Amino acid sequence: MAVHGSLTITPEWAKNVIGVEGRGVWSAEEARAHFACLCTLVADLRDRAGLARVLVDLREMEPQPKEVVEIIRDITAQIYKQQDRIAILVTTGMQRMQMSCLTETLNAQLFDDPFAALRWLNQH
Repeated sequence: MAVHGSLTITPEWAKNVIGVEGRGVWSAEEARAHFACLCTLVADLRDRAGLARVLVDLREMEPQPKEVVEIIRDITAQIYKQQDRIAILVTTGMQRMQMSCLTETLNAQLFDDPFAALRWLNQH
């Protein structure tokens, strides 16, 4: 049985990083509300630091419905600019497959090691 989803955003302004944690399965409405909030925070961080660096932890995410994956793909393409960096933590093949659409068009990478993800985020 799928676990009801949650999405948490934690801005770390001193480090110029936004942390995002996703668990379980999300509804389309939850995904849209999450990205509405994230959009504002990403724009604020970009204004402060010149780019947005986002660490997305999806290691406890369940497989998402097709509609939610499409929302993620479409809205992230609108939120992020080419200079932004998005590190996405995944542990399963399904998570990797569902989030791979982000690495095709954005400056995003998939990681299974949080330290490698942070090193990559901090390269610039």
